Amino acid sequence: MKKTLILDLGNVILKVKKQVVIEKFAKILKVSVNQIEKQIDWNLEEIYESGNISTDDYINQINPNEKIFTYDNLIEIWKDGFEEIWTTVDLLPRLAKTTNLFMLSNTNDIHFTAIENRFKISCYFQKLVLSYQLGCRKPDHEIYHKALKIAETTPDNAYFVDDLTKNIKSAKEVGITAHQYTNHEAFYNFLQIHSLI
Repeated sequence: MKKTLILDLGNVILKVKKQVVIEKFAKILKVSVNQIEKQIDWNLEEIYESGNISTDDYINQINPNEKIFTYDNLIEIWKDGFEEIWTTVDLLPRLAKTTNLFMLSNTNDIHFTAIENRFKISCYFQKLVLSYQLGCRKPDHEIYHKALKIAETTPDNAYFVDDLTKNIKSAKEVGITAHQYTNHEAFYNFLQIHSLI
């Protein structure tokens, strides 16, 4: 039986370039980068990623009175907020053959649409487990249980890779073998040790 490998998206497959996005927002609003950084409501971002507000509600909340931001221009802004980590992307076709490959990401409709429009990586995964569609996000245990159900597997047959310590910790609490992505060499070693490649 093939083992199940679940990969995070941000900073495992795609590097997240928040600073580029912040600079684009600053330019559009004609304010300083510092002002934008102070104005970002990270709690709102988490609520949106959890699927607890709609895209329309999110856009209404981030817009100044003159309604500068639309769905389409937010996607345009965010398309430059990601960059392929080639060492991982190059492994995806191989991993798709050697494992049951799934993606598990804290993301939202705007970010993921921007990613899909620019990068064609989802084709390597059997299914995408996306926080905004499931109504929960990492590090909540619930999202790992849902991922396992979607993958039709058990924790002892699942392997998870993420860049954040808190997400690795919670995955291990569920019983999943997990690896924190810090560099390609360590990631590749993890894959070899567990016969995932």
